[in-house]
Amino acid sequence: MGDPETIKEVVAETLVEASTTFRKDQVLAYEKAAEKENNANARWVLERLLENAKVAEESRKPLCNDTGIPHLYLEIGEEVTIHGKFLEMVKEGVRIGLQRLP
Repeated sequence: MGDPETIKEVVAETLVEASTTFRKDQVLAYEKAAEKENNANARWVLERLLENAKVAEESRKPLCNDTGIPHLYLEIGEEVTIHGKFLEMVKEGVRIGLQRLP
């Protein structure tokens, strides 16, 4: 099943990372859209999204689009058995991760 402390820490750090960063492809898409955007207001919004992403990643604070409600998707193999203790460790990791975010 794995070391309980490792599972909790991986879940906590994953939650913080997901709350404070965009994927690289998202950043590239926003940058490309901002470059091509002709509407000044729309370009301004895209530029603010990019600015917010930079600040959020550097300060490890949530992105402005973060609702504060984590949604988890666990990918497991077909022949893997999950025990209740594993799910409890995941929940504890989420709790720890949320406490790390301002």
